Amino acid sequence: MLEIRDLQYLSALARMKHFAKAAQECGVSQPAFSLRIRGMEDRLGVTIVRRGNRYQGLIAEGEAILRHARRILDDVRFLEQDLLAARGQIAGGLSLGVVPTAAAYAARLAIRLHAAYPGIVARIETATSLAIQQGIDDGTFDAGLTYDDAVSGDMMTHEPL
Repeated sequence: MLEIRDLQYLSALARMKHFAKAAQECGVSQPAFSLRIRGMEDRLGVTIVRRGNRYQGLIAEGEAILRHARRILDDVRFLEQDLLAARGQIAGGLSLGVVPTAAAYAARLAIRLHAAYPGIVARIETATSLAIQQGIDDGTFDAGLTYDDAVSGDMMTHEPL
């Protein structure tokens, strides 16, 4: 049976696109990380990662598993946050990708958010509009502040600054 840790490792690998970097992010050695990914492939009976001398991406089945993994990990995070909220505690992390020109606004927003909800920790990273959209797609960012002509309309809410 798959474990949440397996899904976290797969998500980290897809995000970092490098076994050693993903292992470091997960706090384990690269051999232990690789063994865990290989074990997941064995349990599922399918190859997930295209391998060569280095990471070459996920195969189609790996991409499908990753989509499910991200949804499951999001659901687990939401469950944990709902339980905290039920006890009157609002906590969690918020990862924002912002274009450099919006960094000052994002910092003020993060300060106001933290003042209202001390249990929320915001992380702000400056990036290009394309990197922000990709980061939202792959789960690196929870939200983004970017130029409105750089993002498709179904992914965006307009807020005047």
